[in-house]
Amino acid sequence: FLIVQDGCDNFCAYCKVPLVRGRSRSRKLTDIVREARALAQNGFQVTCADHSQAMVDITRQKANESGAGIAVGRQNIESMTYPDGAEIELTPGYHWVTLNNFLSVLDVTRRNQVELPAAFVTGLEKMFEYFVAIAMPDGSAPALNDSGWMAVSRPLQEGLKLFPQRSDFFASDRKRGTPPAKTSWALPYAGCFAMRTGWKTDDRCLLFEAGPYGAAHQHEDKLNIIDHAGGRAVLTEGGYYSYDR
Repeated sequence: FLIVQDGCDNFCAYCKVPLVRGRSRSRKLTDIVREARALAQNGFQVTCADHSQAMVDITRQKANESGAGIAVGRQNIESMTYPDGAEIELTPGYHWVTLNNFLSVLDVTRRNQVELPAAFVTGLEKMFEYFVAIAMPDGSAPALNDSGWMAVSRPLQEGLKLFPQRSDFFASDRKRGTPPAKTSWALPYAGCFAMRTGWKTDDRCLLFEAGPYGAAHQHEDKLNIIDHAGGRAVLTEGGYYSYDR
């Protein structure tokens, strides 16, 4: 592993990283470059590791001989998401973290001319679609489980770059593409159901969180209701507000 940063400054109630590893600090760029060059001289080409444990060895020789690294990448995206594209924690913020990690895997493999299975790319498209499914009319994702309210614009901007044919990723900036054809959306595996009157900012949306519990950054509660009307949240879930101070 080539470590570039360690520690954390957030002091979340559930996490001991700041206590064990200390404050967030980054290594000097010159030290990182020196170690990377040393690794390259010893035969290591590129290895991508991330928070979701999606590790892909993209050395051409190894990929061609065994496909081991590619298999790991495929298995990780399948094990980390439900069939309808929701990340297993069922938490929009960590859904984006995990999706971002998989995008890093895709970027590294493409830079090294290693082709990933079609199922991997299809899985990414479903993960982007999740943000469309749960988006409120004002373009925000609700504070489900261990997440705060967040804008879906950044994830969907990346989605449009990767899948330009998905015009329904319009929420990236509400200028490109077109609103999704359907207003109501069901994610039966994730247990998330949204009903909308439309996709304009002042439209109404009622979202039901009906289970399963999820994993890791999930909360031990279900049957929550989120109501969005008049351009703002009228009824919300608690999210992570209790330790976001």
